[in-house]
Amino acid sequence: VSNGGGVDLNDVKMLSSLCVRDSEVSSSVNKLISDAEQLQRNATNVMTTCSKLLQLNCFLHQNELRCCLLDLKTIQSDFKSQQLESAARLLRSSGIEAVIATKLLSVTWLVDTFSHPIIFESANGSVQSHSIDRISVDDLQLLYDRNPVSASSRGGNDLDNEVLRVYNLVKDLHRLAQEWRKTARSLINLDKDPMFSEIIRVETIEAITQSHILSKVKFPELCTLKNAASAAHEVKEMLVNELFRDEYHGIDVNKSRLPDKSSLLAASGDFLLYRFTGSEMYSAIEKALNSLKEISSQLSVMTEDKVTVDWMVKVFDWVTSLRDAVTEQTAVEGPNNMRLVLKVDHALSILEHGHVVFYSIPDEVQQQLSLNKITTKILPRRLSVEMMKQSTFTLGLSLLKWSVLLFECLKVDLDSQDSWKEAVLDVSETYQLFEANGLVATFGGVTAYNDKVVELVSVTANLVVQDEDLIRSLFRLFDKINNSDVFKKQLELERVASEERRFLAEKNRFESPSNIVSSRNDHLDSLLARLSSENGDVASQDEDSLFVSDDATVRDKSRVFLEKSLFKGVETLGLELNKRTRDFVSNMAWELELAIFMKYCSNEALSSEYREKVRSLRFNLQDPKNPMLCTRVVSGQLEIPDLIVMSTDALASKQLKQIRQQVVQDAIKNVVISPGSNKTSSGITSELAKKIRIESIKKSKATTEKPASVPRSSPQARSALSPGSASFSPMQANPPTLSTFDNNALSELLAAIPPPPVVGKERPSQPLAPPTFDNGVFPSMMTMQPPPHESSSFENSHSHGHHIPSN
Repeated sequence: VSNGGGVDLNDVKMLSSLCVRDSEVSSSVNKLISDAEQLQRNATNVMTTCSKLLQLNCFLHQNELRCCLLDLKTIQSDFKSQQLESAARLLRSSGIEAVIATKLLSVTWLVDTFSHPIIFESANGSVQSHSIDRISVDDLQLLYDRNPVSASSRGGNDLDNEVLRVYNLVKDLHRLAQEWRKTARSLINLDKDPMFSEIIRVETIEAITQSHILSKVKFPELCTLKNAASAAHEVKEMLVNELFRDEYHGIDVNKSRLPDKSSLLAASGDFLLYRFTGSEMYSAIEKALNSLKEISSQLSVMTEDKVTVDWMVKVFDWVTSLRDAVTEQTAVEGPNNMRLVLKVDHALSILEHGHVVFYSIPDEVQQQLSLNKITTKILPRRLSVEMMKQSTFTLGLSLLKWSVLLFECLKVDLDSQDSWKEAVLDVSETYQLFEANGLVATFGGVTAYNDKVVELVSVTANLVVQDEDLIRSLFRLFDKINNSDVFKKQLELERVASEERRFLAEKNRFESPSNIVSSRNDHLDSLLARLSSENGDVASQDEDSLFVSDDATVRDKSRVFLEKSLFKGVETLGLELNKRTRDFVSNMAWELELAIFMKYCSNEALSSEYREKVRSLRFNLQDPKNPMLCTRVVSGQLEIPDLIVMSTDALASKQLKQIRQQVVQDAIKNVVISPGSNKTSSGITSELAKKIRIESIKKSKATTEKPASVPRSSPQARSALSPGSASFSPMQANPPTLSTFDNNALSELLAAIPPPPVVGKERPSQPLAPPTFDNGVFPSMMTMQPPPHESSSFENSHSHGHHIPSN
């Protein structure tokens, strides 16, 4: 036995029967048998009691279970004591010691599990108490790892019912805890790349933080999720309040009309980028985004609002990078070389960055913008940001509109630079061919080539995106052209030939009889069309005329004309014509008319200066080619006292000024003074026109009977219906015949019209004889329709500053 041989209790009992009674050996053997039997009985009693207990709900018999645990530990210690070591060896073959160890492990695990009563809350049907502590997820994991259900007995064999019941409870709770923990860790994993992180809604985070598993298990990730939910709510609220809810009340660069997307350099010369980045609104946007970025950085969860904030920050950073790339260094020489430009490589890099920012906008960001009444259209060739109805100009909307505007302008400027680059390379290649072969015919036309080079040089000064190397190459080419004798000689030859062709064309224009007659007929038809109608009421036939007898009516019509002109100017600017706008324009028109009256009328009578000023302002304020005048007046930049004293040339648009200057230059070039001609040319004076009008009105009133009806094909009918008739009016149903206008008046009128200048010949000293009537019918020119610009009101030609030059 002491040597650990395969001897059991039965073998020792057989040996005892062979021993001599009352001998020392017999006593030792009998004592060993007695100890083994006693140990066996104690172990059997404890295991029987434990087995019965494990068939019950041990959670309700925890005291008995603890007592059983003590007994099992006592028996196990007896098996391991030195005094009973030999007796324990005799029982080892029966396996009772291994059974005791298994029972001890199960009971110990049950006692440890029952120390966390929260596990058995729903299982026992008891009401949850807030005083019961939750089990930590680490302790639950430890219980699950130490469960007595081994891999060999996981099917339920040789296991007590209570052990299996408690094990299933722990297993289910452990499974739910692991699922929750996996979800939570996937949300707050800070090692993920934000670009590839899943976007989580705040409602999802709140649902996770309110899971029923949290009533039993404590997770260290719960605190992080709660902080994330709180930060997400703060970011959401601050995003709406700072960028999308409250209307910006500072100096708003959106109050005036946004420029078109033609270039970063506006037509007025303003640099659009600095108009935005140099405003108070830009500083307010920067401050709001910095606050949002600081709070958003504390949010470990990628929510929709955090994605929106990050994208808005990227948009703002793109605008900032565009601003930082602007430089004043340019390769253009001259007085305008200190301009704001972008180098072509920087512009391309910024444009590519802008493509990444704007064309990678997440769908969640677009949904957030839509909730804040902002629509974004991301098209392959165009970006646009629009505000929905009942929305206001917020900081977020302003940032998006301006950033998209600057992005589109940058694309246009790069396209312009590309077109300019292609043209420069083309002219450079042409000149290289000329240098190689020496043939002037290489240019095709030296004048056209020179004009193209000059135009490219002039365009260079207006380029926003510049390629310095290409600009210097163009300037070197320009210097070569100016220093080339062959090129300059051929250029001069072509210019002389062009001047000769122009001179011959002008000569043909003034010497051709058909041109002379057509010009005189046009003047005559235009003047006859201005004669009054039969009743003599001029104002009733022309609503646009200010020549009425009642001064009060003239002033009222002046206010109406100015109001309509301002309305057209406002419509040209693209402003909405609501009630407030109409009231504002009406008040301004009233003040403008009053200022004109006080300036140009010394007494109650209206002066000609008053009428001319009203007509001039009426034309220029509604001119769609001169929108800046109306903009300056409506915005208050141009005060009314300054406006009413401006000359016609100052009011006119740039295009009209160029046309007037060209007309004056052409008139100066075309004047030919022939020998013996008078220094002063006669013309139709206002007194003569008034005399003709009064005479025709009197004769038309003296006509009491209507002319007899004649066939439509007769000369009389054609004469009566012609616009050149003396008493013709478009408003009349039955216009009078030409007979109401006498031949003397027509003779005087025709004699007053100066003949055109004669090129190369002396002008006749006697005036051209007027045409005669044939059977009361005016010559064929009276049946011609007057040109539209000539048949308009006579006053317009004065008020607009257009005068027919007298050659």
